Amino acid sequence: MTVNTQKECRACKSLKCASQFKKHQARCIDCCKEKAALYRSTPEFKARKAKTDAARWLRDKERLSAANKEWRTNNPERVKEVKRIWVAENHDLVRAAKRRDREKNASNISLRILAWRQASPEKSKASSAMWNLRNPDLAKANQKRYYQNNKATFIAINSKRRAQELMATPAWANKKAILEFYKSAQCLNMLLGEWHYVDHIVPLRSKIVCGLHCEANLQILPAAENLKKKNFFWPDMPERESHMKKQTMTSFGGFFIAKSESEYL
Repeated sequence: MTVNTQKECRACKSLKCASQFKKHQARCIDCCKEKAALYRSTPEFKARKAKTDAARWLRDKERLSAANKEWRTNNPERVKEVKRIWVAENHDLVRAAKRRDREKNASNISLRILAWRQASPEKSKASSAMWNLRNPDLAKANQKRYYQNNKATFIAINSKRRAQELMATPAWANKKAILEFYKSAQCLNMLLGEWHYVDHIVPLRSKIVCGLHCEANLQILPAAENLKKKNFFWPDMPERESHMKKQTMTSFGGFFIAKSESEYL
């Protein structure tokens, strides 16, 4: 006949069955596990474990490497999950490592990025647009810095644009009516809190047409609509049907989104 004696745990000060204690232990099994878990979370234990693991790796490098490779091959989902958790817990280390890699291989990385942008311009635009959406403050700072470093280029582009408008402005154009379009766009910006632009219905410059800068060729569009339209479409566009079939993708901030013809009518 077995007698269930009770024993007091030195850690939690509670009476427990003797079967919940290891031989010659004053703490119960649960308290021992808690103490061990607490010790494993200390820097001293982690440093000691790292040193032990490094020594073990050096002693049996080939066998451990093969075993790790086999485990990663057999558990791809678990590998992704462990990597995701580690990256989330060590975000600063990851960023520092990437920064060191960029500094060490700056020229090679620049060449690879340039080659990729030239080979995949659409994906490059989409990637840049996504980054701008995620980092609006950095994007604004980059644009400002780029403008400061290339001010002469922007002045030349604006001068060319003004010259095109002057050349495309007929003598009979109503300049007051044109000015009202720009004033109305500014009012919409303030009232709705959304950017609006004065758009030329028939673009001033494209491969096959040049419109006039007059009140009859102006309209006010939200920024998104203006970016979608660009200088690709206009009323009575030649070969409109075939062009619609070929170009079912329109650009919006670098994204290419499939559109139906009805959206352009």
